[in-house]
Amino acid sequence: MNRSSISRSQAGFTMVELALVISILVLLSGLASIAVPPFIAYSNGRKAGEALRAVKAAQLMYLADNPATPVANLTQALLLPYVPNGAWPTLPSVNGVTPTINCTVFPPVAVLNGTTYNPTGSTTNGLWNVGTY
Repeated sequence: MNRSSISRSQAGFTMVELALVISILVLLSGLASIAVPPFIAYSNGRKAGEALRAVKAAQLMYLADNPATPVANLTQALLLPYVPNGAWPTLPSVNGVTPTINCTVFPPVAVLNGTTYNPTGSTTNGLWNVGTY
C-alpha cells in the first residue's frame, strides 16, 4: 500500500484525539497548581527550621565559651562568630515580610510583626521552630 492510498484519518491524529490530549494536559497542570503551594510551604518551613537550628547551635557554643552570660543578654553580634559561614541566617518571607530570629530565648524563635511565628501550631515538628528536646 503506497502513501497516497492511506486516508487522512489513518495517517495522523484526529481532532478528537488532539482535544483529549490537550484536556489531559490541562487537567494535569491544574492538579500540579493545587499540589505545589503545600510543597513550597513545607520547604519554607524546613529552611526556617534549619536557620533556627544554626542559631541554636551558635547559642550553645557561645554559652559553652561564656557560661556566665544569661541567654536574655545574647545578641546577633555576640553569636555571629559562632554561626556557620559567619553569616546570620535569614528566614523565608511570609506574605512579603521577612521574619526575624529572636536569639534572646532558648531555643530561638521566628518573630513576625512582633509575635512568635509558627504557622504549623506544633513545637516539635522542626518547621518554623527548633522543637523542644
